Amino acid sequence: MQALYTLIKQTVTEKATALSGKFTYTFQVNRKATKIGIKKAIEEVYGVKVDKVRTINLPEKKRTLRRNIVEKRHKMKKALITLVGRKKLDIEKIAKVKE
Repeated sequence: MQALYTLIKQTVTEKATALSGKFTYTFQVNRKATKIGIKKAIEEVYGVKVDKVRTINLPEKKRTLRRNIVEKRHKMKKALITLVGRKKLDIEKIAKVKE
C-alpha cells in the first residue's frame, strides 16, 4: 500500500496533544493498513525512525440529533506512533515521497 494512501490525517485532540510531549503521535489511517505498512509510510513521508506502532479499530457510532435524524461516524482506524530517541515530528515538513 502506498504511503499517501495509508496515512489519512493527523488526529489533533487534547489527548493527542498531550501524547506529543511524550514523542507519540496519533494518525487516522486506512482501515486495511498493517502496523508494518504504517511504520514504512511514516518513515517515508516524514523521514524519521519509528520505534513502536499501536493501532485501534474504532466502531461505527450513531447518535440522534432530533426526533428521527440520525448522524453516523464511520468505522475508522487510528495509529499511535512512537518515535526513536527524543525527536519531534514536524507536521508541516514532509520529506519528498518516492512514487
